[in-house]
Amino acid sequence: MSVSGIKALDIDDNVIDAIDDKVIDTIEEKKEDEELIKGLDDDEHEDIILVSASGDKFTINKKLAEKYSELIETALQGSEDNNDDEDKFDLKNVDSDILGYFIEIANLLGERDFKRPEKPLQSADLKECLPNFHDLVDKLDEIYLSDNGKDKIYRLTSALNYLASTELLDTLCAFIASKIKNKPINQIEEILSTDKKVSSGKDVASSSSSS
Repeated sequence: MSVSGIKALDIDDNVIDAIDDKVIDTIEEKKEDEELIKGLDDDEHEDIILVSASGDKFTINKKLAEKYSELIETALQGSEDNNDDEDKFDLKNVDSDILGYFIEIANLLGERDFKRPEKPLQSADLKECLPNFHDLVDKLDEIYLSDNGKDKIYRLTSALNYLASTELLDTLCAFIASKIKNKPINQIEEILSTDKKVSSGKDVASSSSSS
């Protein structure tokens, strides 16, 4: 029944006013809810720019960057506290190829509930330790088996430490551990070495600055 119809029944004017106010309040609340939902949706799809050591720019979803890097999360919180709309962050300790791998891994995992493998490592097959994340293990194997792959893995480890990406750092360490688990000493030395020649008793796991 319309408001005018209600008036025709000689209902008290105060009741009519209360109904009108309630209708107006409901409309305004709906508008506020729609604006809030739109704001949340905008945040969900907001991107930021990460700049590598050589100045190359990479785009990544803001929520994923915060999820997989405490360093970036802290920097973003600082920007918000200072009412700063900064959406570009310089990562001077991360090379372009390694930053690209970090973003690929973050996008691969997305918003899934990712947890690092249990310690100590239960199997030399990391897929058995991460049954729901075979795609991540495949990605790490792809990096490991590429040109200068071991060097890239070590530099990625260093970058994840710098980015304060605890879950991914522990997972990458587990990946390396899975490669040497149950292997004899001479094979472990060869696996960990980034050099073609392996010198016994020397630290041969040093990382290179080039990919």
